[in-house]
Parts: sequence; C-alpha cells; structure tokens
Amino acid sequence: MSNIYRYLSSISAGHPINFEVFAKELRKQGKGAGYLHDTFSASKIGKSSYQVAVLREDRFAELLREHAPSEVTGRIGAAFDGNSHAVAVSGSILITRSVVHPHPSVVLLSKHGWDAPNTPRPAALLVENLENFLALEQTVDILADCGVTEQNENLDFIFGAGNQITSRLNMPFLSQYQRLYCLFDADLGGLTMYRTLLKGLPEGHRVVFVYPDDIAHRLSASKCLLNQQTRHDLLEFVGLSKETNELIGFMRGSHRALEQETYLMPATTRD
Repeated sequence: MSNIYRYLSSISAGHPINFEVFAKELRKQGKGAGYLHDTFSASKIGKSSYQVAVLREDRFAELLREHAPSEVTGRIGAAFDGNSHAVAVSGSILITRSVVHPHPSVVLLSKHGWDAPNTPRPAALLVENLENFLALEQTVDILADCGVTEQNENLDFIFGAGNQITSRLNMPFLSQYQRLYCLFDADLGGLTMYRTLLKGLPEGHRVVFVYPDDIAHRLSASKCLLNQQTRHDLLEFVGLSKETNELIGFMRGSHRALEQETYLMPATTRD
C-alpha cells in the first residue's frame, strides 16, 4: 500500500493528516500547487496535523483508483504498487561448501521448507564475509585457534552474506545442525547478528560466537577505532554468552573493532 493511498484513506475517514507531507508526495506524481488548491481544502489543527476537505470528488476518486493497492498479494503485488521493499521476498538462498564438497552448493528455502543438494553435516560455520568464505583452506587453518574442535569433515561452511543469514526463513535449515559456530566481524554488526540467531533458533540450540584466541592482540593492532557512543552501545550485548562477554571486554578496553578478513593475514603482517 502506497503512502498516498494511506493519506487518501484517512481523508475519506475524516481523520486529520500531515497535509504538507501528503502534498509533497503528490508533487512527486506531477500534481502541482494549482491541482492541490483546486482539489483539497486543508485547515491546520495542530503542529503538523490538518483537517482536509475534498473539493473535487472526481479528482479524489481518480486518485483512489490510481493508488489503490494491487489485488495481487506478496512481493509481486507490492512491486506492481511501486513499493516492492514493503514486502519480504518469499524465499531465501544459502551458499554452502565443505572440505568434502569444496565447490559451493545452493540451498533453497521458503516457508514450505528447504531443499539442499547435500546432506547437512553435524555442525556448520557461519562465515559473515565473502572473502573468508572463498578462502576455504585459510579459514580451515584458523579454526583450531578459534576454539572450533570439530573435525573439518564434519563442518559445513555457510556464507552469511552479511546479516542475510539471520532471515527467519533460514532458521529451520540452520536448526538441523547440532552446533553452529559464528565467524562474524568483531563489531556491533556481528554481535547483532549473533543475538538475532539466538532469538530465532530453538531455545538451547548450541550457537557459539568464535574468534582467534589472540583476539586481544589483534584488536590492539586494529585501525578500526570505536567512538564513545559505540563503546556504550556494546553494553546492551553483555550477557549473550561467555565468548561475547569476553570479546566485548576486549573491544571496550582497546577502543577498537575488527573485521574478519584480517583473520586471513599472516602473523608477520599483523605484527
């Protein structure tokens, strides 16, 4: 449903609206000041509230026809109305790989379930950024330093595509894994994704935020500085897990965040 139609509906019901915003929306549609003056009468009754009367019923009816919501439901209907982003996409895709099947595979997900070419392994590593997902061998090499004790053959590597991994459509598939390891950026975004996964997955599901055991040293060398507001915002994530509590302490103490691509740097380069 378009903003214009919402305003038109309120006018029809006799409810006050923000006429200035309504007029701005109509001007975007090519309706000038003369059109507005001839079609509506607006009386200000509050700071941004106007009681609107219709002077030209024929024009008002035409506006209603032009902006009425499509009878088609979902994303397709929203796209026809010119506002596709108002409705979520009906499905999702996840890209996975493993040391057994290194060539990436695609998992298709919808509200009806999921379809994957390979049987999920016992555990999965969720990798936020594409560079780390592509660098499979290097990522495997750092897992022991991140506290991941799984045998490599028992792990699926899943590309998180930023926060797309937290889509509710992904949750039934992700819950198939006995354990999920989250290799996310050491920043507010990574912590937010982790919290969303904890809320979206079944209670008690094993979900661990992982990072290298020398994270304090890595943070001290980072050039990604945290301002005072961000350091304060980190406090709202305290209590999610032992691992994230420790990470938050290091981030606040160093005044720094860290992107996971730096985990792929050789030790000599980091130092």
